Amino acid sequence: MGLAFEAGKQHHFAGFFRAIDWLGGLAGWPAPTLAWAALPYYDGGRRAEAKQLLADAMQKDPNHTTVLMCYGGYLLRESRFQESVDCLTRALSKQPDDAWTWRTLGDSYRCMDNWDEAQRCYMEALRHKPCEGDAGKAYSGLGHAAAQRKDWAEAARCWRKAVARLSREEETWYNLGDALLQSGDYRAAINALKKSLRLGNTKPEWALYDLASSYNQLGDFRRAEAYCEQVLSRDPNDEEAIEMKKELAASKPR
Repeated sequence: MGLAFEAGKQHHFAGFFRAIDWLGGLAGWPAPTLAWAALPYYDGGRRAEAKQLLADAMQKDPNHTTVLMCYGGYLLRESRFQESVDCLTRALSKQPDDAWTWRTLGDSYRCMDNWDEAQRCYMEALRHKPCEGDAGKAYSGLGHAAAQRKDWAEAARCWRKAVARLSREEETWYNLGDALLQSGDYRAAINALKKSLRLGNTKPEWALYDLASSYNQLGDFRRAEAYCEQVLSRDPNDEEAIEMKKELAASKPR
């Protein structure tokens, strides 16, 4: 079972599901095991099964710390943020030193735009010696909090620590690149944004626009225009890219 859950934690969902099948399924397993299994099922696209696993876990032992933790994570994924906060807070009343729960609680508060509480939870998560993945997510959360108050240097510092632990997450590299652009470190921004694109940025036009802006600030108008054209090839009505293209055209020597 340990290998199965390690695969689930690493988002190796095919391996996780094969391991569960090899074990003969989860029928008869204790409530904490069912609850832990539910989140990889959810993240692996098998949401109805995840919901049933959690229902079974809650029926068996609704006050178990692990069940509360995992149910809180499920509620966050379902955008039921206040319920998630309530559930995770109950879990922390029983196990106040769990870094994963603190980090997940921070995510729930962030989704509610309660930035002070989110920041407090992320800092608590880091205080309780999280694993590398949870530490990276906590630093990423702190980066979002700093960006919210437009402290771009602090946001970049936090996201640098995040990408050191989440080196394959394209969104984190994009956030770092955007913070570096906002703080005026254009060459470092370019490197981070290109890394985001290489990893398969799900919103490439954002990274491409920031690349155009970075090159524009550096005075490399040819590259700026090329990236601006890439944005417009994806969305011809992108108003910011249209405006930048006009500015770049006006700046060309006649």
